[in-house]
Parts: sequence; structure tokens; C-alpha cells
Amino acid sequence: MNSNIVKLPSLISKIYSKRISYLLFNVTARCDAFCDHCWNWQRVSEAGKFNKGEQSKRHELTLDEIKAFSSTLPDLLLVNLCGGEPYIREDLTEIARIFSTQNSTNYFTIPSNGFNTELILSKAKILLKENPSSFFRFGISLDGLPKTHNALRRFKDGFQHAMNTAMALNALKKHHKNFSIGADLLFSKTTQRELPELIKLLESKNIFDQIDLNMVRGELIDNSIKEVDVELYKELSSGLVERRQANNSHPVTPVQTGLYNLTTSTIAKAKLSSKREFSCYAGQKFVTLDDCGDVHACEILEGEDYKLGNIRDYSYNLDELLKNPKAQNIIQDIIEKKCHCTWDCAINMSWIYDPKNLPLVSWSSLKSLL
Repeated sequence: MNSNIVKLPSLISKIYSKRISYLLFNVTARCDAFCDHCWNWQRVSEAGKFNKGEQSKRHELTLDEIKAFSSTLPDLLLVNLCGGEPYIREDLTEIARIFSTQNSTNYFTIPSNGFNTELILSKAKILLKENPSSFFRFGISLDGLPKTHNALRRFKDGFQHAMNTAMALNALKKHHKNFSIGADLLFSKTTQRELPELIKLLESKNIFDQIDLNMVRGELIDNSIKEVDVELYKELSSGLVERRQANNSHPVTPVQTGLYNLTTSTIAKAKLSSKREFSCYAGQKFVTLDDCGDVHACEILEGEDYKLGNIRDYSYNLDELLKNPKAQNIIQDIIEKKCHCTWDCAINMSWIYDPKNLPLVSWSSLKSLL
């Protein structure tokens, strides 16, 4: 495997530099599902129901615009290519190549509903072959046992399609080593009681390198599904931490496992408190970019009131965008802990970015090996 993935000095420089090193890019709002628990449901609705061959009703960034934006960024630790359903974006593989080539990206995460096996598999093969210096995490979202999953996703046989996709991806390990497969389980009021049985089912299949719980978040169509059993979340998360180390092929598995433990503990505390305990680096070390160029500090601080700017208005230069007064005010509010959330990505990365956390992250990582 190319040393770009695992060179420690490169990783450290990206983590502790003063510039962005983690980008969450919603490459398209188009989706072939419409889920009640989707934090991004408004954009998905605006984009229009996906039909093959039809373009989004939103003004998506072109490949040339993405290339111009990428050219202003430093080398990146991680790029999350999400959606919508990211594999619907016709030029997804070209987008990944841009960030891999221009920004020496170490890790990519691509979450998916796993419904279109043929489409996902064809693009995964290209991604792995064309970017051997990067490591990919292919995530498959599973919301409950088959009946519940299919109802929430509004997919007939959606659960089986997702499992078929996971099995097809798993078969690629015969030819490629630069990826892992994750099962991303939704923890919500609707799904929580089914998750112990679902976890047992998935573990018996021996397809996934790791199984993660994703706490329901954001402003939803029905916010009542965020009323969850925190003790059950803690119990299930603890069990997953103990089991995830053995099968995970990620290059930094011990650190990843240690962070998962710290992150889930932080989320559980956050669900029971109105005060944010951790130092968040949203807007400083990571941002979200939507399909039309709007930049936000994170997925939770959404909408016009929290928009940092649009890259089209700043010649695609993120550094210049982040200097504008509105962006600076929002970032300062985040630094002063005037917001509160349970978003796992923000919490996970903020554990890494805060130098004060290094001893605890190191100890948690070491415990995963014992």
C-alpha cells in the first residue's frame, strides 16, 4: 500500500496545521430514497426524486468548479463524499481523483444506502484502482431489521439490496486492500429496540469490518424520533467497541477504535445535557460543502442564518470565504460553545484536533489493543 496513507509525519502535519484538513462534501442532493430521519431532507426534496438520466433541479457544482475549489485547499486528511446518495453523481470517481491528486487525501469516506448494487460496485472498482494512495471506507446505512429498514427508506427489498451491495464490495478484497466496509446503524426512537438483534445478524454474516451506531440528528420531518434510550445507546456502543478491533482492516484501526469509544461516550453525555463539553473545531479544521457551493461549519448549524458563504462568491477560495465577518462570527460562537450537538463526525474529529486530548486519545487507542 502506498505510504501516502500511513506516513505519520504527514498525518500529524495535517492534523495540527492551522488550515482545513477535513472536508464533508455533499456531492449531490439527489437520492433514490426519502427517509424520515434524513437531516438533509430539504435539499433532497429540492433536488427532485432521482430518475436515471435526469439532472438535479439544484445548480450542482461542476467538475471544473470542484477542481478550482480543490486547488485552493491544502493537503487533506479526510474527505467525506456524501449526499443525497453520492453514487448517483455521475462523475463521483472524477471528484475523488481531484482530491486524491491535488490534495494528497489520505482517507475517503463514502456513505450509501446501498440500494443500487451494480452502480456502486462499478464506481468502487474505479475508485480503488485509480487512487491506490488513498484508503476508502465504504459505508452502508442500515436502519433496522428488514421490515423496518424498508419502511423507513421507502424501498421494497431495500435491506436485501444493501446486504447484496456489502457482499459485492467484500468480494473486492481479493484484488484491493485499500478499503474497509462499515455498517452504519441508525439509532433512533424508531429503530433502537431492533438494533441488538440487527447487530447479531450482521456479525453472523462476517461482511463488515466495523459496525457503527449513528445517533439520529438534525432538524427532521419528525423530531420526536430523537427521543432515545441513552442507556441502551451506551450499552450497544460499548459492545461494538469491544468487537470492532478484530476484523477492521483500516490502517489506523487502534486509533479509530479509541476515538469511537470516546465519541460515543461524548454523544451519550450530550443527550443528557444542554451544555457542550468538548472543544469543537467546526469552521476551523473542517467544514461542510453542499452540492451548490454553500459552506457551513457543520451539518447541525444549517440554513441561511449559519451559512458561512458560497464558494462561487469567493473565486472558489475557501480561505478567503472563511475570512468574511459573518463566517468569523459563527466560528467564534462555536469556539465559545454557544452551540450543542450529538453529531458524531464533529465530535470524533474534534477529539483528534484538540492537542489537550492527545493523552486520552492515546490511552483509549492503547486499550483497544489490550
